[in-house]
Amino acid sequence: MHYDFDQVHNRFHTDSIKWDRTEKLFGDKDILPMWIADMDFRCPLPVIERLISRAEHGIFGYTARSDSYFESFAGWVKRRHHWEIKKEWIRCSPGILTALSIIVQTFTEPEDKVIIQPPVYHPFPGIVQKNNRELVLNPLMLNNGRYEMDYDDLIGKIDLKVKMIILCNPHNPVGRVWTKAELERLGKICAEHDILVVSDEAHFDLIHNGHRHTPFASISEQFALGSITCTAPSKTFNMAGLQMSNIIIPDQQKRAMFTKALDMLHLSLSNTFGLPKRPTDTVMNGWINASRM
Repeated sequence: MHYDFDQVHNRFHTDSIKWDRTEKLFGDKDILPMWIADMDFRCPLPVIERLISRAEHGIFGYTARSDSYFESFAGWVKRRHHWEIKKEWIRCSPGILTALSIIVQTFTEPEDKVIIQPPVYHPFPGIVQKNNRELVLNPLMLNNGRYEMDYDDLIGKIDLKVKMIILCNPHNPVGRVWTKAELERLGKICAEHDILVVSDEAHFDLIHNGHRHTPFASISEQFALGSITCTAPSKTFNMAGLQMSNIIIPDQQKRAMFTKALDMLHLSLSNTFGLPKRPTDTVMNGWINASRM
């Protein structure tokens, strides 16, 4: 399928945050917003076609996630990233930032410490601080034009109040695809100090040739049980507005705690357009016939 990445799409007057609120956000309307989280390319045609098909159905009621939804996602992760996950590990939220905030609230207490590794995605500090947790910075090191983790600094900042680290894997915005060896070293430090690793892997499909993404939790069972992995189709397919993310939690107790938090906030339901499935003629005819009985 051919895609034209040179075509310019006018997004003004579409309620686009990056284009219609430029002046409000940056104090100047005569600039070009260069976001990486919201691209100006159209979604893949199969996605557009499925959304149109769902819209044509004309009824947008409460929508459940079918087994095929979870199987499809698990199959994608296995094919693309060589990580075999079970569908019961998967939970969903309206977005990764929503999930991160819930995770911070659920697995830490006020005034606990949460580590991030700047320069990093700008909402991370707010997620920690707005939830009354103490922010701890473990800055990346720039060595010969390549960003690396500073493990010595990390170890020096760990104390009994540190309960969590939010890992950006691959890292936004420095573009590092962390190697398995780098993640193993980080994971061993966190396991030794009983620190929950929350891995934001939103960019896991956007990898240059010659590099391979390693899901943190895929490295070992110990890392899987001591981590939560956050993913979404938003970056891969430019679908942020559909408000859908997949949160992978292999540990049963942690999964139950996250699920309870979702239910308390009534965030368990899905956006109908986040998982469109076209009704088949067989299904529709069966419904029509049943309604006539």
